[in-house]
Amino acid sequence: MKLKMLTGIAAVLASTTLAPTSANASEKEVAVATRALSFIEPTLKGSVKTVVFYKDGDAASRSEAQRIRSALSGKKVKGASFSVTLASASNTSAASGAKVVFVARGLKSRHASIFSAASAARAITISSDLSCVRSGKCVVGVKSSPKTEILVSRQARQKTKVGFASAFLMLVNEV
Repeated sequence: MKLKMLTGIAAVLASTTLAPTSANASEKEVAVATRALSFIEPTLKGSVKTVVFYKDGDAASRSEAQRIRSALSGKKVKGASFSVTLASASNTSAASGAKVVFVARGLKSRHASIFSAASAARAITISSDLSCVRSGKCVVGVKSSPKTEILVSRQARQKTKVGFASAFLMLVNEV
């Protein structure tokens, strides 16, 4: 079983090591993040409320949030599907009831408030902004260029009580 999980992670990482263009970076990062979600314990089930936060009044941030939503559309993780909504970072109450929260780039000043709302819901927070993970305000961070990197914040993971299979934690950088 562990060998199968390790092989699955290695396959995802190997398939995403090509340098992406900025237009499809979110798709590759979401693909890796989605695969990481398959290692959550207990397993996600049914329709999973997922919120993607973007920066108020920032067209690039909103565009990234829309790309994340599109990349999640139709994806399944061990039978679970994603019910995705976009939310302005000023509307942290949108995280209520969520199990997965994506944090778009450009929200450094909002990391703490988003994390607080996500933690209250016991939701996993994911971002391509690795500073969110390093500050303990996102559980998982994914970067796809120039090479794929996955960071997991031990502090954020413990606060949100998100568990991962030990095989997954052996293959990522925990900070």
